[in-house]
Amino acid sequence: MQQRQSRQPNFRRVATSASTGQAAPPATEVYDPNSGMDKKEWLWNQRWERAKQVLDYQGVVLKSWRKGTDVLEVAVSIIENSRQDTERKSRS
Repeated sequence: MQQRQSRQPNFRRVATSASTGQAAPPATEVYDPNSGMDKKEWLWNQRWERAKQVLDYQGVVLKSWRKGTDVLEVAVSIIENSRQDTERKSRS
């Protein structure tokens, strides 16, 4: 009996620039304690940049906000557009 192996996405493999299709350079940055940034913040920035790179490749926009109210306008706009699309489809 042969077992099937599920393949998890290898994000290292898809690390290319969406605009050029060129392979992204490997992460060579090393944390510098004298940079004025604590290590936790530095690691967060590294994860953010990696996520942005992967999502850009897939055509997804990565956004951030400081408080929930910062994103309220965007969320309301998305819901309103969806509601209008649903109403248009139901009329057709």
